[in-house]
Amino acid sequence: VLVHFAVANVNWARFVATLASSSFAPGVGYILTDGKTVVDLPVSFQVLGQAKIGSIPIMVVILAVMMAISYIVLSKLPIGRHIYAVGSNSDVAYLSGINPVRIKSLAYIICACAAAFGGVCMASKYGTGQPAAGSGYELTAIAPGGTGCTSLHRGRGGTARHRRGVPPIGAVNTVLNPLQV
Repeated sequence: VLVHFAVANVNWARFVATLASSSFAPGVGYILTDGKTVVDLPVSFQVLGQAKIGSIPIMVVILAVMMAISYIVLSKLPIGRHIYAVGSNSDVAYLSGINPVRIKSLAYIICACAAAFGGVCMASKYGTGQPAAGSGYELTAIAPGGTGCTSLHRGRGGTARHRRGVPPIGAVNTVLNPLQV
């Protein structure tokens, strides 16, 4: 909501507003939890993060399904074309009959829901809820787009480009984590 307000009404750059909100969100988490880690989550809640289908973690399956849905929505449906049009040039999109405020609101709501679901998955996997658990993941989320050659210019992108950037980042994390870097 704050990012949408800052972008739509104050005319902040989207990237700056998103990074500002990533600094604001952990503060809200600390206030809501009184700075304490939430423990003793029910086992039924932890199933989401720890269950497997065969040898594949269920979260990997969920990620694959979410990526497939986002690919279909962005590349095959009119709403995807509207999102790209508004991202490319909001004024031209408006003149084409697209409501940019509605499309931006929808995009921010979808992103917020996906981020919230990611937080739920993370809490489920580790069995605890920490106020600032996702802090520091901003660059990990942005880097696959850059390594996959997704342009930061307006209206260009897509899941296929972003998907190309995930393996190099995953490989770097896999190598550096055991080395405690």
